[in-house]
Amino acid sequence: MKKYLILFFMIGFLFVLHGCNNSKNEDLSKVKEARDTLLLSDNNQVIDENISLPEVISGYSEVIIEWSSDNIDYLSHDGIITRPKNNLGDQTVTMKATLSKNEAEATKEFTIHIKALEFVNEYTSISEFYESSILDDKLVLQGIITLIYDDYIVLTDNGVNLLLNPQGISINYELGDKVEIVGYHNKTNQLHLVDDIESFKVVSSGNEIICESEEYGIKDIWELDTKDSSNLGNIYEVTGELVVNEDNTFSLNSLESDKSLDILQNIYGTALVDLTALDREIVKMDLFYLTKNTSENPSMIFNNTGIEVLELNFQEEFDSDIVETINDIVSYQEDIILKLEGANHTTFSEWTSDHPDFINDNGEFIKSPEHMTVITFEGKANLRQYTQDVSFEVTMPGPSESIDSALTNNDGEFVHIQGIVTSFNPHDKGFFIQNETDDKGLFIFYDSTNANIEVGDRVSIYGQLGRNTGYKNNQRMLGGDILITNGEVSSQTFTIIEAKPEDIINNYNYYDINKPLNQEGGTTDGLRYTIKDVTLNSLDAFNYVYINSEETNMALVFDIEKVEGLTIEEYSDNLAIESITFTTERMYFGNYRIVDVIINQ
Repeated sequence: MKKYLILFFMIGFLFVLHGCNNSKNEDLSKVKEARDTLLLSDNNQVIDENISLPEVISGYSEVIIEWSSDNIDYLSHDGIITRPKNNLGDQTVTMKATLSKNEAEATKEFTIHIKALEFVNEYTSISEFYESSILDDKLVLQGIITLIYDDYIVLTDNGVNLLLNPQGISINYELGDKVEIVGYHNKTNQLHLVDDIESFKVVSSGNEIICESEEYGIKDIWELDTKDSSNLGNIYEVTGELVVNEDNTFSLNSLESDKSLDILQNIYGTALVDLTALDREIVKMDLFYLTKNTSENPSMIFNNTGIEVLELNFQEEFDSDIVETINDIVSYQEDIILKLEGANHTTFSEWTSDHPDFINDNGEFIKSPEHMTVITFEGKANLRQYTQDVSFEVTMPGPSESIDSALTNNDGEFVHIQGIVTSFNPHDKGFFIQNETDDKGLFIFYDSTNANIEVGDRVSIYGQLGRNTGYKNNQRMLGGDILITNGEVSSQTFTIIEAKPEDIINNYNYYDINKPLNQEGGTTDGLRYTIKDVTLNSLDAFNYVYINSEETNMALVFDIEKVEGLTIEEYSDNLAIESITFTTERMYFGNYRIVDVIINQ
């Protein structure tokens, strides 16, 4: 029985194997039939246009065709041609078709001849070349050599220039030679030129080179059309500051803008001018326009002729840079910036600090002094022929003090205080701060729109004590050279003091301007208060509301049109409210004006 089973399985396997072989044979037969049917009309033809490559064969849709070229320089895998230059002649390319179905595969090759470009264009002028020639065009034209630089020649014909690559030219040539060339139209860096020179013949020598320069600004040269090859070789008379760079290359910097030119000195022919001796001089130069890449300075060739050193007066620019740079400043605990160059290119160097233990010669903060210290920085300013010793002062306020401590100083003295911003007074260009202990406030005379501070910020302020002798009754204030920073401590909410009207009013003392200037003042200015269960009394013709004191003849007064929580329509005499929150501010007639008022009815 076992023998019969083995025999049965062997016979089945042979049938399967026979079936697979038949399938492969059928696939290969189909592929070969398709290959024999495949034709290419351009086979063994000379062509000058792209060819169409079949993707499927009628009756053999299941057979896949893939094409490949053995020289994609002239014929791509997709049938796109690139005609060879005239001097290379026609080019032969083999195009192979690979046909496949499943694992069966066959190939077929076709021979294609790509026609070379014809030699048809003889131009009578360079202008005609620009108007009519196309890339890879073989051409013949004439021109006078007006510039020889490195690996390039500039030909000129009736004021129109053309770049020529003389690589491979074996005969000698000189400036002023009129030459006839046979070559090919090419393009590099967006500029049209002639290269692959087949013939170069000197027609005549010693021709006059007429190269008239045109006065141009550096900014104007930047705006030249980089695609206009006729600009190439033009001569421009340019004024600027000649600079010898660290890599011993040369630049010409504009005196009116931040633009520069790269100066390439021509070593051909004429004796060299020592440009290194003219570093930072203002010069007028005749320069040949070479080219300009999009992200680089325009390149200009200096042909060692046409250069003049100018003696210009830069005193005004020098003085302006010094005024802009040398300013006394105040610094807390930060580095200071030591300017090295002004807007007009004045350089500042050799900075030294007379207190390097606090701020060193590089402007780096080291530590704070124990008391206010003035640091003097000295340096040198230089702009061309101008040199001057310069200096400025940095005031370091030292540790801050409380408002009440600061108010013991005389008016005119500078103090460094800390406090919490309670309100802003745009009308008087300032704001109020109060002590953290709530018992002292002070008006800061400063345009708060220029300070990055908000109500509730704890700020450090350095300024000069003084008085407002106008309607604010000799109010103490901080003004002068104000420096504000809120960087020491993050914002925090100020304290609101709960009080009765008389608690505030009784603190009021009318200040006699004839009293000593160090009299105490500002004790309640700028403090933030809340009064509960209060009655609003009268409204005057100016829409000011009064809260009268029961114990004195003075009142708190505020503008109802600038109140949060109560409109003029809602107001009535003897209106009882739940609470009023405000910031105190003196008035000349003996009452307290209050601002930033919030009413809770």
